[in-house]
Amino acid sequence: MEDNPELDLKGFDRAAHDGIVLDNCNSFGQLLKWRALLHARNTLTKGGQSATQMYAYSQYLFMVPIVVTVDFDAKDDYLVNAGHARRSKWLLRNAVYLRLQAGQAFYEAGPEVVGPEADTLFARQLRGRGQAAGA
Repeated sequence: MEDNPELDLKGFDRAAHDGIVLDNCNSFGQLLKWRALLHARNTLTKGGQSATQMYAYSQYLFMVPIVVTVDFDAKDDYLVNAGHARRSKWLLRNAVYLRLQAGQAFYEAGPEVVGPEADTLFARQLRGRGQAAGA
């Protein structure tokens, strides 16, 4: 992802893919820009929009898991800091945060799930996956 201004998902096929991984997103602000799409409402959305709609395509992301990786040194990490005055309430309510140590993968034992989302079904499944991998 890096600093891409647009989120291009026209290659995503529900029949062929289990989910979406947006790797190396440089800022949490990008996620806020795309939140209508990432929220994965139970409706068709338009992607690749242009002034003439020539490049627009429809997509349906309801119930599609989306994983985003963001480095610790993101300059707008205050958006996910619950105690910061400029925090993003949307990000804090709609994401599960895993803080991985250097070299650790999310499927290895011991991922730390932080925030109020720590007891969601997704977080419990991740902890279970980590425990199974460590066994």
